[in-house]
Amino acid sequence: MFGFDTHRTLQELEGEGWGPSEWESRLVLRCTALRHKPLKDFTAGDLRLMIGQRISLPYLVPLALDLLLSNPYVEGDLYPGDILTSVLNIESSWWFTCAPTWSSSSVGSSITWKAI
Repeated sequence: MFGFDTHRTLQELEGEGWGPSEWESRLVLRCTALRHKPLKDFTAGDLRLMIGQRISLPYLVPLALDLLLSNPYVEGDLYPGDILTSVLNIESSWWFTCAPTWSSSSVGSSITWKAI
């Protein structure tokens, strides 16, 4: 369905580890931990956080779009529609250069109509 195995982790899919960080903030620790979590176990809040940090977008945006297609106002853990906000805040250049066919206008139209 997604073109990648959601039973795998971001680290496995991307084939690289981040290694230790010189920053020990809660945000860095959480994002690092999420790279070791199978994608099938990601919560809406996990998606919102990682997409908001622009981490692993080719894997996480399709998961977010799948959630948004069923409910554009799905809440990640901040407020209703926070995942939609995170997705909409991705730079337009990413959509034109990195996003495969699932970023077509039909997906955007479907989400827009459900939001209205």
